[in-house]
Amino acid sequence: LLVSECGLLHGKPRIVHPHPLFRIFLALDPSYGEVSRAMRNRGIEIFLPGHNGVARCSTLPLPPAPLRGDLEMLLSASGVRAGPMMEAMVAAHVTVFKMTQSGGANNRDRRGTAFSPVSLRMAVTLRHLEWWSGVLRLLLERGIRLEVALVASWDQVYVKAEPNTAAHTTIAAVVSAHCLPLLITSRSGDQDMDLVDYSC
Repeated sequence: LLVSECGLLHGKPRIVHPHPLFRIFLALDPSYGEVSRAMRNRGIEIFLPGHNGVARCSTLPLPPAPLRGDLEMLLSASGVRAGPMMEAMVAAHVTVFKMTQSGGANNRDRRGTAFSPVSLRMAVTLRHLEWWSGVLRLLLERGIRLEVALVASWDQVYVKAEPNTAAHTTIAAVVSAHCLPLLITSRSGDQDMDLVDYSC
């Protein structure tokens, strides 16, 4: 095993030779994060779904509710500029996060309209918001209009990740309710550039 993280030892890379009987088994709950790429390269990853094909067993505790400031900081680090659209993206993420806990009860859009109660099986984490902002940025860099990029990136990260296909329509409605009204009220030719800071 070549341990490149250690740098050079006496001008040569460090190589570790494992004992023939050495075994290590690591277990994790994907709702609390993922294995690093470096660790994945050094082993074999096996995915074991829970009952009914659900990755997160219903008896396990849900991840703690994310703080709004943490979510805004994550979006800012991804290059999303502070403002109404960032707030709308956070609100959309939090809405779906709450749906995993309450089945959609008491979740409302910017105008106070309630979403249809649904039962979500996916575990929504900070990673979803990070993926959404990353995919959104890539689409905008390719010249896709903001309205199309918002919906397409949301669909890729949140809608397609949900095993319960009956909930797809409700999840898709979340981004439309939170983010798209802002585009209607403030149409400008450089809206895409206002949302993302490409220097990040």
